[in-house]
Amino acid sequence: MIWMRPLLIAAAACGACAAFGQAERAGPFLTRDEPVDWMLTATVSLTPATEVKSRRQRSRPNLSQPQTEDINASERFSIEQATVFWPVAGSAASYEVDRGSVKGTVTLGSRDTGARFAMLDTLSGGAPLHSGAAYAQWTLGPIERAPAAGVLTVTQRIRAWRTVFDEEAAKEVSWPTGEWPKEAASSLEPMLFIDEGFEGPYTKSRVADLVDRFTRGNPRSQPPAVTAKWIAGEVIKSFRVSGQAAVSDIVRATGRQSGRSVGAIGAINTVGAAQASQSRRGSPIDLALLLTACYREAGLPARVVIGYVVEPADRGEDALQRAERQDRAEEGLYAWVEFALYDERESRPDRALTWVPVDVLAMQRNNVARRPFDQPWDGFGTCEQFNEILPIGYHLHPHRLAASAYGVSQRREPLPGLWGWNVVPVTPQAIRQAITLSATSASQTSNRNTPRDR
Repeated sequence: MIWMRPLLIAAAACGACAAFGQAERAGPFLTRDEPVDWMLTATVSLTPATEVKSRRQRSRPNLSQPQTEDINASERFSIEQATVFWPVAGSAASYEVDRGSVKGTVTLGSRDTGARFAMLDTLSGGAPLHSGAAYAQWTLGPIERAPAAGVLTVTQRIRAWRTVFDEEAAKEVSWPTGEWPKEAASSLEPMLFIDEGFEGPYTKSRVADLVDRFTRGNPRSQPPAVTAKWIAGEVIKSFRVSGQAAVSDIVRATGRQSGRSVGAIGAINTVGAAQASQSRRGSPIDLALLLTACYREAGLPARVVIGYVVEPADRGEDALQRAERQDRAEEGLYAWVEFALYDERESRPDRALTWVPVDVLAMQRNNVARRPFDQPWDGFGTCEQFNEILPIGYHLHPHRLAASAYGVSQRREPLPGLWGWNVVPVTPQAIRQAITLSATSASQTSNRNTPRDR
């Protein structure tokens, strides 16, 4: 049964390209322009937690690492070996991350540990990590009597573009008759906060019920791009965003920052896709997680992208132009979704797979689901602000790396914080984390001859 009328894409999708000025093709279905080069800096600061913890809190394991020990401000702990992980995104239509530019230091107390750096981006045998993710990792130790305070500082170069989506061409792509490419297929595998939490698997029956209702039990009755747009519209109509994307930290970060930085983040604010599907409400992160879960339930590979919105620059705009940009995302932590569009007819492997961005938060904010379905929707592939939104990674917590971190909610429930580490013999527990993000740029765009700076 067809659960919606056939898609009729207006020519306005292609006409929008002209408004962007000189553009370049990022693939068969996406055009991008106005590139901006950024240097993203992330700092994770660890400080001893000095408050007395209750018996219940002491007995509860810290996130995904079962072997932990309490530590206070005056104590030290021994490190035979420790590995620290920070997520690194890859490349898609709206961004290219220079993985070769990633640098970082790990400091304990006032001492540079001289940690050994490596980039983890494949499994044994060369298969890609989940969703094409990568992790910068630093290995250190042995260290006797290591202090509880420490700082991880990571820098990386990112180029970001605005994008325009050609829906008319995309709707011609059918569901694959064979297997999805390895990178896309990996995103269908179990994932934290989609299929499971720190304490075990989720019951995902509600997600399945939603997709069944949205598509009348047959998501493949329409082309993948049509199904993706329809599900996105249904999700944003039925979900209420409440709260912020991040839990603010209560202590100051100690890392030195350059450029503009947001307030310290204590953790990512999420209840997970399963609870979000039940309550139909959650943080901005939960909205992106729920849409990703629905796409995957429909058989469409998808990944959530955790990113950072930089502070808007002075563009020399007049008052009316500034007013028109008031709907931009607020500076800080952000999330969007990318679904896989795979054209088996394409002879070039590098062009066969396209990750299409879905700025689901902007779509909901702008009420795009109220507009005719056969017209382009801002945020669905076409993302005019994405040259100021930088990707960090594809997972809220290091995926399958047995890493521990220190994010908690007000209810003392464990929450992710992008990074993680594991320490042998045991990982210390009573530590606070504070994460700060900043970005600087001196890039030139096609319609501006002076450098942009943050």
